[in-house]
Amino acid sequence: MSATVPVDAGKPRADQENECAARLRVVVGGVRPCLVELRAAMAAVAVAGDAELPRALAAAHALIDAQKPRELLARLDALDGLDPRFLQNTIEDLQALKGAVHAVCRLCETLEDGGRQRDVARLCVEPLDAAIVRAGRLTIPHALSHILRKQFVGGSVVFDDEFADALPEREKRDAVLAWLAVRPRVVQHGLVDEKSRRIYRTATPFGTIWRVALVLLAPAVAGALVYLAFWLLNRLNVDVGVTPDSGQIVLLFACVLTGATFHIGLLPKNIRFDGPMEPDQPGSAALWLSLRWTRIIRLLIPVMAVAAGLWVARLGLSSAQDVTTAVLAGYSADSLWSKGVDKFLENAGKIAETTSAAASPGTAGAAAPIELRPAGATA
Repeated sequence: MSATVPVDAGKPRADQENECAARLRVVVGGVRPCLVELRAAMAAVAVAGDAELPRALAAAHALIDAQKPRELLARLDALDGLDPRFLQNTIEDLQALKGAVHAVCRLCETLEDGGRQRDVARLCVEPLDAAIVRAGRLTIPHALSHILRKQFVGGSVVFDDEFADALPEREKRDAVLAWLAVRPRVVQHGLVDEKSRRIYRTATPFGTIWRVALVLLAPAVAGALVYLAFWLLNRLNVDVGVTPDSGQIVLLFACVLTGATFHIGLLPKNIRFDGPMEPDQPGSAALWLSLRWTRIIRLLIPVMAVAAGLWVARLGLSSAQDVTTAVLAGYSADSLWSKGVDKFLENAGKIAETTSAAASPGTAGAAAPIELRPAGATA
């Protein structure tokens, strides 16, 4: 076994830590596919009938001869030369991985015993499962961080789609995903939503602050735009209701906005966001707002339209009934917007399909038309 080349002690601590982590990922990333293949071979032996057993054993022996589990263990042992100070967050998983591989090595050496091949193979499956999960915990967080760098803030990736090859069994993906969900700092700029099995790209702390600030400032800007629009129309002698100088239009907009806010807060699942992540799971409200800031600000468009419509209809705020009407109108404003968006996308999809069919009439095997899904719809 060759010793690991020590990390350059003259480098800054952060660089040394990154170099150690990179070496660990390279070694473990090379071992993990071998473990996955070996696990599949052992599982085949464990469930093989009498007729299939010789062929399954031959495949398992060929794989053992090619991969040499002892050499895999030696590659992991070589990581002992890394400074443990830089592996504090991974040392437990690394030791558990080595222990599982060591158990597999001993069991593989007894696979030749006549009449016990199935039992030995069954015993191998459990430590191989543990080793694969540990290897995933050591390598997947960095891979996720790299994938998320290509996503915009609020974008997401589906965990199963990205790591179905690395973790073929659903149970292993569940274990790693649950582990990631309770360790928010493991994936850089990533937020794990275990319920939807998605990982969202999050902003930096500063990015979160300015996005939340925009969400809080946007209603004031929207209200000012509504007031300014009616003020200009009044100056142009266009009859659009009571003069805005009274300030009633601001109160009307506030009532409509209150209704829309209640809808967002009380029924978050009804809001047409592009992901099923709820505002309280996982993460804080500020983080949720920073991921949804554009969609929330976009909801101000129907709020402005509803407020303007009520003003033109000369709805006064002289009674509790008028105030209730304005609040309820705001409560349903986003539903009106969503229906409109859905209808627009439906018509756009039909146009795209028609255009595609006209461009290639009667062509067999033509590419499928682009499908435009309604806002908030999932695949």
